[in-house]
Amino acid sequence: CSSDLRTAFVDAVSTSYRENLRLWECPPPTQGVTALIALNLLEQDPTKPRMSAAALHAQSEALRFAFADALQFCADPAAPGGAGESAARLLDKKRAAERWMTAFDPERRAGDVSPDPAAFGTLKAGPDTVYLCAADRWGNACSFINSNYMGFGTGIVPAGCGFTLQNRGHNFILRDGHPNCVGPNKFCYHTIIPGLVTDASGELCCTLGVMGGFMQPQI
Repeated sequence: CSSDLRTAFVDAVSTSYRENLRLWECPPPTQGVTALIALNLLEQDPTKPRMSAAALHAQSEALRFAFADALQFCADPAAPGGAGESAARLLDKKRAAERWMTAFDPERRAGDVSPDPAAFGTLKAGPDTVYLCAADRWGNACSFINSNYMGFGTGIVPAGCGFTLQNRGHNFILRDGHPNCVGPNKFCYHTIIPGLVTDASGELCCTLGVMGGFMQPQI
């Protein structure tokens, strides 16, 4: 563990959905952009009956496209070389409209949407995650996730602290040139994404989050 490692206090990233709601997520290198990209894509599609085959197909495809982008471009923006794409670029509404128009087929699964093969076999989910949320009567809320990631994490207990350090470094990719390639003083792709939703006026609507590694953006 590097002696100069510091906790990062970051600004959330967000996107609006059909002008009614805004979802707030943790920025890269977390996969919060996955959920936001998927919403931007779904916004391009006409509203369909809930749980209909057409709606489920559109949702599945939006998430496939979003995961392909996240696994290719989501990385530590402060590391040398930065992320493959900035969060602002990934969340551009015009980009979503162009992507949906050219890639989405309402009748079948798009065949040319896949993340970099370097991501497969490297990124794995672990079961040791806890999500909690709390809200008060004044409309303040906290959305919180904590995880060791796998088992007892690294198995390293800081002296006098009573907890183990997580081993999220497992989610680096080992291919040179990939934005998420392992490197010194660098944060890896991270699955934890506690979220908040606000309404059109900016008031809190709800908190949301779930355990489950790469399943989290799908809630």
